[in-house]
Amino acid sequence: MANDDVTKWGETAGVPLSPEQVAKVLVDNGVALGQSGRSEEAVAVYADVVQRFGAANGPVLRKLVAQALFNEAIMLGNLGRTADELAVYEDLIGRSRDASDVMLRDLVTRALFNKGVRLGELERNDEALAAYEGVVGRLGTANELPARELVAMALLNAAVMFRRLGQTAHALARYDDIVVRLGTASELPLRDLLARALGSKAVTLGEAGRIDEEIAVYEIMVRRFGAESELPLRRQVAWALGNKAARLCQTGRTEDEIAAWAEIVERFAMASEPLLRVPAAEALFNTGNKLGQIGRPEEAIAAYDELLARFGGPGERYMREQVARALVSKGGMLSQIGRSDEALAVYDEVVERFGTASEPALRELVANARQHKLSRLRQLGRSEDEIAVFDDFIGHLGTENEPTMRQRVATAMVHKGVRLAELGRDEEALAAYDDVVERFGAATEPVLTEHVAWALFNKAVRLGQLERREHAIAVYDELIARFETSSQPALRERVAKSLYNKGVGLGELGRSTEAVAVHDQVIGRFGTAAEAILREHVAKALVHKGLRLGQLGRLDEELAVYDELVARFGTASERVLREQLAKALVNKSIRLGQIGRKDEQMAADEEVLRRFGTAKEPLLREQVGIALYNKGVRLGQLGRSEQAIAIYDEVVARFGAASEPVLREQVAKSLGNKAARLAKMGRNDEAIAVYDEVIARFGAASEPALREHLAKALVNKSVKLSEMGQNGETIAIYDEVIARYGTASEPAMRVRVAKALVSKGIRLGEMGRNEEEIVAYDEVVVRFGTAAEPAVCEQVGWALSNKAIRLAQKARAEEAIAVYDDLIGRFSTASEPVIREQVAKAMVHKAVRLGELGRGMQEIAVYDDVIARYGAAKEPALREQAAKALHNKAVALRQRAGSAAGISP
Repeated sequence: MANDDVTKWGETAGVPLSPEQVAKVLVDNGVALGQSGRSEEAVAVYADVVQRFGAANGPVLRKLVAQALFNEAIMLGNLGRTADELAVYEDLIGRSRDASDVMLRDLVTRALFNKGVRLGELERNDEALAAYEGVVGRLGTANELPARELVAMALLNAAVMFRRLGQTAHALARYDDIVVRLGTASELPLRDLLARALGSKAVTLGEAGRIDEEIAVYEIMVRRFGAESELPLRRQVAWALGNKAARLCQTGRTEDEIAAWAEIVERFAMASEPLLRVPAAEALFNTGNKLGQIGRPEEAIAAYDELLARFGGPGERYMREQVARALVSKGGMLSQIGRSDEALAVYDEVVERFGTASEPALRELVANARQHKLSRLRQLGRSEDEIAVFDDFIGHLGTENEPTMRQRVATAMVHKGVRLAELGRDEEALAAYDDVVERFGAATEPVLTEHVAWALFNKAVRLGQLERREHAIAVYDELIARFETSSQPALRERVAKSLYNKGVGLGELGRSTEAVAVHDQVIGRFGTAAEAILREHVAKALVHKGLRLGQLGRLDEELAVYDELVARFGTASERVLREQLAKALVNKSIRLGQIGRKDEQMAADEEVLRRFGTAKEPLLREQVGIALYNKGVRLGQLGRSEQAIAIYDEVVARFGAASEPVLREQVAKSLGNKAARLAKMGRNDEAIAVYDEVIARFGAASEPALREHLAKALVNKSVKLSEMGQNGETIAIYDEVIARYGTASEPAMRVRVAKALVSKGIRLGEMGRNEEEIVAYDEVVVRFGTAAEPAVCEQVGWALSNKAIRLAQKARAEEAIAVYDDLIGRFSTASEPVIREQVAKAMVHKAVRLGELGRGMQEIAVYDDVIARYGAAKEPALREQAAKALHNKAVALRQRAGSAAGISP
């Protein structure tokens, strides 16, 4: 051991050391060991001193033992052995508490102070407070500078303890005690402590909500120390002004706040010390922010420019962060006032100045500048430039290992994929998502695994939008396989969404059984989850499971699923859950109606109205509108026309001014049904007035569903007018339908136009305007002769059939036969019953016309063709035509033999 070496040396010299000398050598040895970082050895040496000489009464040994204890405690604290440290301080205090020696008293007092500090760190606030009060009690009347300084520090720390204990008044009293004790001090350390006490008092007042008093104390600090030249005091003044400005900001005293920032700039912008220049730069930055917030952008930009002019030079190495922040904020302010090119130039300046910086704060600001530039480019529609910035961002930071920067790169890569998809550059977007998975797929950091899931999810969604559903399902499966066991909330959400979307995709592919199984996975995995987003997807999965079961014809199971949703979420208050509940009830109502369970259907509709009738959320309003409309339909089916009309009127009253497409459609349907109901009741004038309301409300609508209802209203109005003998008005309506929708591409609208032309021809024929009638029929063939839609082909068939009949009536038999041949040639292979009947009738009529022209052999041949084609047909209408052909053939043969029997067309 070290003391063994010392004793041996003393004996070799022939002069043994005294105990005091040995203790002194050991203490010095401990100091040397401590200074060289050998703390454990130093502790052992100090402990040896205490063990050897702790019981000594000599004054020198008592001091050396006390010094050894004090030093040992310091070393133990450095080693983190807090309990041992506190025990040693207690030993020292206990040994020398009542000593009269100045050194011993000083060591005890310092031990008390250090003990207080350590106890405070341990949140043992009452014990720490007692220690500090002990310091003040021992040195309270001392005049020596070190003692006064230690007392002030103890009072400061005691005030902190009182604040922690919620004893604000006691804390303020301690600060005031410092002010009284040090108010006239001239020594810099004491004046610095005085300033710190005033500052802490101000903060304490602020914490207590005494804002005006807090600000007043900051002003006292500025008055007391504002003219001082010493750096510590000038720093306190800068700090006080900064806190004053911040507090003025919080209390909305904007002009006073700006004045406080300006005072910092005025006092310290020209200082040579970086510790003072930095607050001045921050004051200019805060001035710019405040001016921007209150709508004074030009002044804000001027403040940022002043900061850059004062502190943006190459020699201002302490100001790099402030300069970068000012540039980023200036760019944002320029963007706000539409000076986009200047904003982009400023962001580029940030990258140019600080793009290679290694300081984390600067790297963060450079990343911010790039992100702001991306946002601005997007707003300007400069897509190619935006993608280039993404690539620059990713290329610049792509090899970084710092977690924050890796996250930024991952985010940029995902956003690049999103932007490419929005631009329709789908293959590049998918590749961007793949890059995220390739780069970060093996990462274990939660935020990066979330980005991988994000990229996979976006890729799958985009594939679905591109109708590449099988591929989309495979990507959902990859996401699920990677993260299905994760407990991270974000990943659980992605898995739930992926399962749900997979189920929807399978349903769209017609794989309903698989879809049901996947929706069951959502319900099974997350059915007991407490998280709102997961509950939402369980509800959505139940709705879609019900729809798929319905498609599979498993109707009882479908209805049971809707009931399960009601049981699970019937009392939920969350908007999305209420929406899914409403959807389930509406779907249940529709299905019950389809299977003839009308009373239960009405009950389901009533439940929707009871639960959601007063809801203001758009989707709930839509479901209420659907339920009301369905109720009206059901009442009409029951023959309760007046009640049905009242419900349709309620739909119009509630939702007539709505802008939502679904509600506008319910209004249009309700008005149409009301008009039809009125017509059935013989109230034709009222019915026509309602059709006119449909036309007035939706005449300019562009939505396909509303255009369809408008066309339907026009046609129904024309039918009603025709029944009332008002053919002129009827034809005008048909012309309106043709003019409005003649170029429409929607199948339903093409059918409407074709029907309008056919009906127009019929009405013209009734009015004796036969040539115009034939022109109308020809227009049907010209417009729709090559159509593939069966409903449109049916109208072409009627147009040709009616034209041929009219030609025959006008004794233009050859032309009539040519038209019949056209009809037969076009549709002879058709499978639709109505068109097959048209062909059969055309053949019979053609044969009759041939007979009239004396072309008996051809006539008989056509009858034979009809009999061969349709004699064994399943459809009664076709067998009827075959029977006519057989009868007519017999008549024709008898006529050729001299019989006078008639032929039936």
